Amino acid sequence: MKKSIYELQEEIRSLQREKSSLEQSTFFQSTEVEGLKEQLKITQGELHKKSSVEQDNVFKINNLEEEVTSKQAVIDQLKSKCNELTRINVSSDSDVRGLQSQTESLEKERSFSEQKIKSLKSEIESWKQQLQAANDENNSMRRSDQASHLKSAENGR
Repeated sequence: MKKSIYELQEEIRSLQREKSSLEQSTFFQSTEVEGLKEQLKITQGELHKKSSVEQDNVFKINNLEEEVTSKQAVIDQLKSKCNELTRINVSSDSDVRGLQSQTESLEKERSFSEQKIKSLKSEIESWKQQLQAANDENNSMRRSDQASHLKSAENGR
């Protein structure tokens, strides 16, 4: 097994926390982008009204457009990371379920094996008792035969 269930569950929790953090960051970035877009519209309106500060406003607009583009790229990256973390999370959940299923199966196998061992030990004990009984009977018959031979030999004298 590659990783323990606990390690996978910890990894899942960590990935979920990271996903939540990235989703929150995405939300804040989206809100900030919307604010920047609104600010861009306002600046463009003021540019038409105030031609004397035109160069200043053009500079601000360009900076805001660049910042919007940059923030949108960050949002796209965060969304991509969230999707990747979701995929990893689903995969990890599947791994955990698989490991739990394997554990249950192995527990059943272990229980069956323990029962089999118990049964075999009982069978061995039974065979030992039968062997001992056969040995005792054999020894008894041998003594009886020896006693018979001794009596025959004494009677033959």
